[in-house]
Amino acid sequence: AWAQDASPAVLASLAPVVLAVAKSGDLRANSLTSLAVEELLLHIRTLARNLFVDERATFPLALSGGLMNRGSLLRKRLAGRLKASVPGAVLREDDVVAVRGAVTAALRALRDLAQR
Repeated sequence: AWAQDASPAVLASLAPVVLAVAKSGDLRANSLTSLAVEELLLHIRTLARNLFVDERATFPLALSGGLMNRGSLLRKRLAGRLKASVPGAVLREDDVVAVRGAVTAALRALRDLAQR
């Protein structure tokens, strides 16, 4: 009943707890973590097919967010499954800074406006 009434934000707040418990060896938490990895791989494979026609095409993949920090359990497991599931994905190890992408997009938009 609690989960049915919980908001997505409340449910998401449990993810760090589940990952911590999985890291300690809990089978159910590890099962949930594996399920999360498979769902993420499905999304990455779908994006690769839609953007590059083939998931074997080489493309850079950047991961961001608190659960995807370097060294996190979720990132390690995803990286371990990536080559088998999406062979063309090349995982970037550098930190993703969202503001950098926003500024780059804004500069590109300004350049395009100036060229009109």
